[in-house]
Amino acid sequence: MGYLRLPCYLMCAVFLAPFVALIANAVSSIDVSVWPRFAVELKSAIWTIWTGLCAALFALAIGAATAYHVTFHRVLLRRVVDQSIVLSLLFPTFVLGAVYKELFAASGILVNIIGLPAALTFDFQSTGGFIFIMSLGLLPYVYLLSRISFESYGPLALDLGQTLGLSTARSFAKILSPLALPAVAIGALLVFIETAGEWATASLLSVNTGAVAVQALWFERQVPNVASQLAFLMMAAAFVGVVPLIRSAQHKNAPHIEAMLARPPRATRSTPAPYLKWLRFLFCLTPGLFGFIIPAATVLYYLTGTVGSIDLSELLIDSANTVVLIVVVLLITAVFSVLLSATHCYSPSFASGLALRWLTASYAVPAMVLAVGVLTLLDQVSAIEDRTSDLFSFLVLAMTLSVRFACFLFIPLYIGLTSVSKQVEDVGGALGLSYVHRFSRLHLPLVQRYAMFGLLLLTLQIIKETSISIALHPFSFDTLALKTYAYIDIGLLPESASWIFATALLGLYPLLTIKRMMLKRRPKRS
Repeated sequence: MGYLRLPCYLMCAVFLAPFVALIANAVSSIDVSVWPRFAVELKSAIWTIWTGLCAALFALAIGAATAYHVTFHRVLLRRVVDQSIVLSLLFPTFVLGAVYKELFAASGILVNIIGLPAALTFDFQSTGGFIFIMSLGLLPYVYLLSRISFESYGPLALDLGQTLGLSTARSFAKILSPLALPAVAIGALLVFIETAGEWATASLLSVNTGAVAVQALWFERQVPNVASQLAFLMMAAAFVGVVPLIRSAQHKNAPHIEAMLARPPRATRSTPAPYLKWLRFLFCLTPGLFGFIIPAATVLYYLTGTVGSIDLSELLIDSANTVVLIVVVLLITAVFSVLLSATHCYSPSFASGLALRWLTASYAVPAMVLAVGVLTLLDQVSAIEDRTSDLFSFLVLAMTLSVRFACFLFIPLYIGLTSVSKQVEDVGGALGLSYVHRFSRLHLPLVQRYAMFGLLLLTLQIIKETSISIALHPFSFDTLALKTYAYIDIGLLPESASWIFATALLGLYPLLTIKRMMLKRRPKRS
């Protein structure tokens, strides 16, 4: 399948162009003498690492502990607890930030309606508030991946521990924890990457992170060269510090993904002691309570008060725009992912391997940094005359989102193709099929489950993405997330309730389907 290399390399060049343009502009325009004028913005990049680590550690501790209790113990209302934790991913994190900022404000709902003492209010416009919101909204990553490992390896670990005379706790610590560590670590790594690159929530809560600084330097202070240099430093830090972790986690978690899609068995659950029953229930309910139930109740409260005044046609247009953007990004990413994964699987080369590693690791680059790279590229391409037309801006936005989230599709595809390629090649060769017929008739049907999983992940990310859309979207094109942020940014959280509700509805099917695919059980043996 060497003839696929040329189109694959062309698409890889397009996908990598923003990074190349950003590096070239930053290196060619570097001027250390002006850096002292922007010391606050430059220091924010270091602060970003600290907030990301704190959020990741908090999500790791709570998410893994909750998954342990749900997996190995009979928690009261287990389905409710489980669903409430996972459904936290329905809301963009800036929505959670706006909800808790409003609830705990001195003039908020808890003080005026419920009568909460002012001494118990909390200012969420702080670093602590930002860390709490990000860890709360992203905790399901750790929870789901922890449950996959616990349910995959739990029965084996407990049986082996019982054979060795170990208690359940010691079996977990000495046998299960090392087996589950790679999957749990990738969940914490996702939390770190998302937190370190978050712009919308940090901007809303007035936290000066690296992404906020890059946006301010480019759009507000009008110093694109300095913005490019800071973006380059953040991109270099991501590739130097995070990329080795991503590659290691990707290698170690390939068996986890295959086991996940092969329906791991259910782990046995012990009968809890009576005095622990309610404590476990309250502990496991807490993440879902603060991550989904309270925000959802607040949104519904505002929705009932504003539903009569919303512009239904505007809501429908924004919903349609979101669907159109999802479809276009999925098509672009699907074509590119099939080309890249198939080329590297069946006709590997140094170039395809480099593109695969770079684009996998590029997810660690903050979204606002990628947006600045695209803007830098557009400024350097003088042949483009009409850069402000709606169609051109829309295509740029769709391509940038494809670059940002392509790894969510081509990694599962590549893992699927790698796992079935040898057997299929033998069958195809025995039948005398050409490479094209082998790939279209034998390979693709066998990796449908992997492809569906990647497409659903990609859809969920596009629905909630805000940073790139704000920087690159056409002036006449609004999505649900964009309009939600626009309302919240000017203090109109109640008026945004309809758009938040529509965003949650649009993401409900992909999220629940992903959860069902990850935690689906084997059929019971007769």
